[in-house]
Amino acid sequence: MTRSALAKVHIAKKELGLDDDTYRALLLRVVGTESCAGLSEVKIGRVLDELKRLGWKPPVKRRLGAEAAKMYALWCVLADHGHVETRSVKALEAYARRMTGIARLDWIKRQDATLVIESLKQWLRRVGLEGELA
Repeated sequence: MTRSALAKVHIAKKELGLDDDTYRALLLRVVGTESCAGLSEVKIGRVLDELKRLGWKPPVKRRLGAEAAKMYALWCVLADHGHVETRSVKALEAYARRMTGIARLDWIKRQDATLVIESLKQWLRRVGLEGELA
């Protein structure tokens, strides 16, 4: 069992608003146990399939365009050196939104993307990481 699969189960439980008794009854019905601890990948998959059948929609991973990927790469360099708290796309989107007013990276046009990219490059230079720009 992977931690991410288990996390998906708990996210789905929360998003569907299942109380503990209902959740445990679902587990008992689907995989024959009241806990996800120690379940195989196959059984976790069955639980996730049942949660989807009940209406849970897993988040769709977004593919980043070239400009967004460049922004994210620069952001990760800053994160890896401790200049931003997290490598998350959401944190980068918040940074870009403050600069452009645009909520999501995949909505940013080239001109605005260039503004964010150049800002991140300048930040890297300012903190002495210009060698990471290559």
